[in-house]
Formats: sequence, C-alpha cells, structure tokens
Amino acid sequence: MTLKRNEIDSALTTKGFCKVDRKKDHYYYYLKVDGIDVGIFTKISRGSKAREIGEPLLSIMAKQLKINKKQFIAFVDCTVKYRDYLEILRGKGINV
Repeated sequence: MTLKRNEIDSALTTKGFCKVDRKKDHYYYYLKVDGIDVGIFTKISRGSKAREIGEPLLSIMAKQLKINKKQFIAFVDCTVKYRDYLEILRGKGINV
C-alpha cells in the first residue's frame, strides 16, 4: 500500500497539524490543539523521489501520530476527522 505525499500533507494540515519547513530535506508537522503544541509530530521528505509513501514509512508515521496504520490510512482518506482523531488519542490516555 502506498499513499500520495500531497494527500498526506493535506490531511495533516487540515486536521490540526502545523507544517514547518525546518530542514531543507523534510517538512515537519506538529499537532496543535487550541494553539498549543501537544508533542505529536511527524515528517515527510521533500525529495522528488518521495511522491508516494509506502511501507515501512506509513507504519512509522502512524506510530508517530499515536495511531495504528489502519487508522492512519482512514485519517488520510478523511474517514477519520479531526475530532475523531482527538477522541482516539484521548481514548489512549493522551492529553490533547
């Protein structure tokens, strides 16, 4: 399974993640809830070869977002909305 980089970017930035261009080779995404960084982040390569993201990076990104791969795919496909994502995190005892 692969997901398009631009679809992941769009899902992250529309669901509470702030995109930061900290390094020249990656974009970093930090989850902010009510303007507060909650310590959950991931990154995506800016390289031209990384237009699609597959295994094992999808699993790594899901783990960084504190969800499983199936939930991450649903997050990108927009079947898991921002509020749903926060509820999943709260259900795991993560204070967001």
